[in-house]
Amino acid sequence: MHRVLELCLLALTLTGFYFVWQSGQQRSAARMEYERLVGLTGDLSLTDPDKVHILALETGESLHFAWRVYLPARYRLQVRHDSGSSSSYHSDPQHLIARVRIREDQAGRLQIYTRFAGGSGQMGLGDESVARFLRGKWDKVAVEQLGAGGKTTLLKQDEEAVLLRLSLPAELHEQAMSEVDSRSLQRELPLLFEVRIGPQPPLP
Repeated sequence: MHRVLELCLLALTLTGFYFVWQSGQQRSAARMEYERLVGLTGDLSLTDPDKVHILALETGESLHFAWRVYLPARYRLQVRHDSGSSSSYHSDPQHLIARVRIREDQAGRLQIYTRFAGGSGQMGLGDESVARFLRGKWDKVAVEQLGAGGKTTLLKQDEEAVLLRLSLPAELHEQAMSEVDSRSLQRELPLLFEVRIGPQPPLP
């Protein structure tokens, strides 16, 4: 009986050492990722570590949008867009770069590539008529990008916001109604595409 008790105590001690080691490894990996992002995009000043921080980045490409994002510890992130949603959870604070990129494929259709904390994805934006209509007009499309202008946006942990919204101005909207097959779009014009970021809804 005494021997069994000693073995149980030893197992508990070893388990404790393992979790301490694992936690240290996770903190080290998180620190290395943060330093990598600082080298790529500069430092992200945290004014309140309990809030989500979002700063838009310059990419040099009109159809490539990127953000520096800080997620507090134990934050349950959900990103919602026209094709569904993705979610993620980490026990430690997270520093990451989120991306949305739009390209026209060889078939003449627009493809949207996304990368967030929950992984990467791809979705279409309408049919060939949408891509054809938007060629040479992207500089006229209205862009709303969270954290733009070099000012970091802070969100409370229970707050949701539009990360990116692309829409047609009035003059293009009227023209698009006669040239675009709006049935191929998942949104009703003038809205082309929208991504929202916020917390996962509570479980029922």
